[in-house]
Amino acid sequence: MCQKIVINNGEKEIETPKEFKEVLGFPPMIDDDYNAIEGDCCLCQCDLRSTFMWHDIDFVFDGYDYYIKK
Repeated sequence: MCQKIVINNGEKEIETPKEFKEVLGFPPMIDDDYNAIEGDCCLCQCDLRSTFMWHDIDFVFDGYDYYIKK
């Protein structure tokens, strides 16, 4: 199962790096296990935890999905 980002308790869901950049305004960081990020693929190729910490975005991770407020 791929991870997703849930914004404002389900107001919006992000499932690809392309959507991530469109909604949040910056690209996600690449996970160490990948060489490049494919924009229309799943978020598993992204290091979301590091990206959120770098941009000082509070998040909750439930083991599958990331929850943020925007």
